[in-house]
Amino acid sequence: MKLIRGKRIYEQLLLETTFAELENQTLRTFPNTPNRHNAVNPVQITQIKLTPSVDAGELLVEAVAKGGQNYQPKMLFEGVEYQEEDAPDNITFTASNGDEYHVAPISLKQNNVKVFCTCLDFYYRFATWNANDKSLLGTAPPPYIRKTQTRPPVNPSKTPGVCKHLLKLATELVTSKIVKE
Repeated sequence: MKLIRGKRIYEQLLLETTFAELENQTLRTFPNTPNRHNAVNPVQITQIKLTPSVDAGELLVEAVAKGGQNYQPKMLFEGVEYQEEDAPDNITFTASNGDEYHVAPISLKQNNVKVFCTCLDFYYRFATWNANDKSLLGTAPPPYIRKTQTRPPVNPSKTPGVCKHLLKLATELVTSKIVKE
């Protein structure tokens, strides 16, 4: 009985994903893509909305990313440790409700995350595969079915990952010190 329980817990841990893991998978699988991680700088994050869920230990980050069009990247950090008072070793932010919150540093390498973006790159290339590894925020779209065989598959290795808007949002969150690398 304990072996099965331990195995189930181990399998659950494997289903969790950090932002750093998603970014690394994206870079490994698509190292030469000119319009994703190599095109992050022109993207501008024009708005960030922080919605804490203290009881669940989560922080929802919703943004507006401008890069030609406006897209809405989102991240839901899990395992967030909220603190009662401000301290030198925590991060303080004002949430969308106007209240001030204090959290232990959120790590892109340690805190699990769920992601979503309204761009077509994320939708067609990553969303289905992020859903499979439980790193998709929201409902999974139907898998992309190619209408022609003249172009290669968009994600032949079926790798979960992130788009340039999510990469830029992560950079902004690090710069603002809401998260750390």
